[in-house]
Amino acid sequence: MNIDFPNWSAKKKIVVSVIGALFVMGVIGAVFGEDPDISGSQTPATTDSADETTVPKSPAQALQELVEKEAGSKSNLDGNSSRIRTVSIEDGRATIEMNGDENLTEGTTKSSNRRLVLDAIKALKSSGVNYEIAFIAVHYPLVNNLGETAVEPVLRYTFSLEQIGRIQPDNVDTKGMDSNFADLGTIVHPAFVW
Repeated sequence: MNIDFPNWSAKKKIVVSVIGALFVMGVIGAVFGEDPDISGSQTPATTDSADETTVPKSPAQALQELVEKEAGSKSNLDGNSSRIRTVSIEDGRATIEMNGDENLTEGTTKSSNRRLVLDAIKALKSSGVNYEIAFIAVHYPLVNNLGETAVEPVLRYTFSLEQIGRIQPDNVDTKGMDSNFADLGTIVHPAFVW
């Protein structure tokens, strides 16, 4: 038995054809991971995180993340809330410069800012980055004789790779970091000398 719809208009046939085409597009889109969109634009398929391609971090980015993990990402200095000033690895030299922290007493300030250096050493030791010399500095706001405040480096240490390997950061007394600690150079601002 053949059913013919002689009273169907051409418009009804077009509507049925369009609906059929949208259905077919939906099936094809599902096969290829795309949702059909009748506006003409394509909606990208979602992917699982396991399928996503990640851009590898540079050694400096990886080191910066480790420094922030050890020393924290925030400083409590007015106007300098970020801990990291600079992290770079160039020509065999690893450089880490950080903003320090202000504390209630002078002794606590001296000690806590030296601990930031020890935190940077921990990060260097666990990073696996290649370097021959490590430079670590802590910046802190100082008031000059005119009453002006400027953030300046107050602790600067330069180490060989071998010296970094010898240091056990958890066992270091911060009062012993002004001499015979960094083998290639130590500069301590007079306001931070023990």
